[in-house]
Amino acid sequence: MLRIQVENVRQSLVVQHAEGPLEFGRGPRLEVERCVVEDLAVSRDQMRVQALPDARIRIDNLSQRVAIAVRDRGEVPAGHTRELRLPVQLAIGATTIEISSTATARTSSFRSDHGDSDVLATISPVTLAEAGELRRLLGGDAPDVETLTRWFETVVQVQQAAATSAEFYEQTAAAVVELVGLDEGLVLVRSESDWEVAAHAGTGDDEEPYSRRIIDYVVERKQTFFRELDELSPTASLANVSAAVASPIVGPDGDTIVGVVYGRRGIGAVTGSPIRPLEAQLVQVLASAVGAGLSRLEKAAEASRWRVQLESFFTPRLVEELDRNPNLLDGDERDVTVLFADLRGFTDCTARLGAAAACRLVGDVMDNLSNIVQRHDGVIVDYYGDGLMAMWNAPIEQADHAARALTAALEMQAELPGFGVEWNRQTGRPLGVGVGVNTGHAVVGNVGSRHKFKYGALGLTVNLAQRIESATKLLGSSVLCSGTTHSAAGLDVPGLHVGRCRLSGALDPVDLVALRSDGGLEPFDEIAAAYSAALDCFERGRWQQSVERVAAAGPLAVSPLGQRLAHCCRALDAENATAEEAVIDLRTK
Repeated sequence: MLRIQVENVRQSLVVQHAEGPLEFGRGPRLEVERCVVEDLAVSRDQMRVQALPDARIRIDNLSQRVAIAVRDRGEVPAGHTRELRLPVQLAIGATTIEISSTATARTSSFRSDHGDSDVLATISPVTLAEAGELRRLLGGDAPDVETLTRWFETVVQVQQAAATSAEFYEQTAAAVVELVGLDEGLVLVRSESDWEVAAHAGTGDDEEPYSRRIIDYVVERKQTFFRELDELSPTASLANVSAAVASPIVGPDGDTIVGVVYGRRGIGAVTGSPIRPLEAQLVQVLASAVGAGLSRLEKAAEASRWRVQLESFFTPRLVEELDRNPNLLDGDERDVTVLFADLRGFTDCTARLGAAAACRLVGDVMDNLSNIVQRHDGVIVDYYGDGLMAMWNAPIEQADHAARALTAALEMQAELPGFGVEWNRQTGRPLGVGVGVNTGHAVVGNVGSRHKFKYGALGLTVNLAQRIESATKLLGSSVLCSGTTHSAAGLDVPGLHVGRCRLSGALDPVDLVALRSDGGLEPFDEIAAAYSAALDCFERGRWQQSVERVAAAGPLAVSPLGQRLAHCCRALDAENATAEEAVIDLRTK
């Protein structure tokens, strides 16, 4: 039978598994018995474990992207299988999974690599069969119930303390003095190049309150040291010491020694007696409590960092939904609406403002655009230079995702003059933002890496949305969308049908629609009426008539939209093209 312990920020559970395969992952049980792990960094189907003879297990990594770390034994890469001897400790994301055989879970309480009593290794629970050995080690001087109760209460208090506070370390140092009866207690933490005293309790005031020899011993062997010191070579730090105990504090990775709980007893002290094994064990328990506190702090910090990452992409309401159902972030294929927004004339602004002010300008604009996206329940996918990408209908479904995206695009144009007043004064020109929107099928999920999460979409739909945003510069429109988006949105907003356009990177022409907004193509109604007449001639292959209609409409003739149409007419006329080839080429400036 396997004993399995799963620990992370959101759960702590122990599973006794009798036989057969057992799977682990964020997803629900399918055909095989499963332990559901509540950790967003764990794959939906992460791992299958199967017991083998001779206290071994086979681990199948079912994930295609997340490796399984094995303490002191490397890892099980994504899609690979390994056979390991029990017990094993695994790490996946912020989750640790310890697997052991119940037949071998309880081992002897004390062991020494050297056969001496100066080393106390990691201690397993003491069984009744070992009680006689324990009494022998204690010399018949076992603590009474009141003492044991006080020990347990103190250890619990230390475990419950906040690992970030000085009080946490001070409680530990004081417990070494008060519970074990030593003259001095210290908590040492490792700095970049040396050891620092994080807390000190007791009567000692030596300039060097601890022995570096003992600390080096503890770190090298990763074991608790306790013994009388009369046989050691005298050093400055041990000159007035009769006995010492030191136990390692193991870091959150389960392997690195990040600190030491240290205690010592002076020569001639009233309490000057040897340190007993059970007292050393108590110091080790205190050190374990400190290590557990640090691990708890690291897990909490990781969970906090994860939430901060989520909140940088998603609205608070959506983050709460993801907390309840992390499976929403699994990879998926669905229709989405993608929006790209880009700050116009940023290169000129940089030259006028300087680097520092230009960065502040981008930050101010991105803050405002992001607020608008999130106000309409969109997801901020990424920031790139002086622009951003946003998405709707993932990770949760939104039936009106096209309408939400276009409404956000129009609000960006409507609010730009208000928050850009001061920047307009500094740059000497009004701020402008071009927005492109497209709707279509895409692959959604974590498009970042294991090191940096980024929830977004991949595929032609995304590429076209970015090309549509670039086309706003060529056509002089502030908001352009695909015909697919415009039809799906169903908004009562005037739109100008630009026509079939050929975009960079797209094999087939795309219908584009320019929306009336607070920027570009003004006066919109007059330009729209003249352009529609010119486009009708264009789509019938009447190139010269289309050029004449553009030239006859004053505002259209001087607009980038009209000039682009006239340019395409002349090029197609020169090629003797037919009406079937009436496509506006937007691949070049």
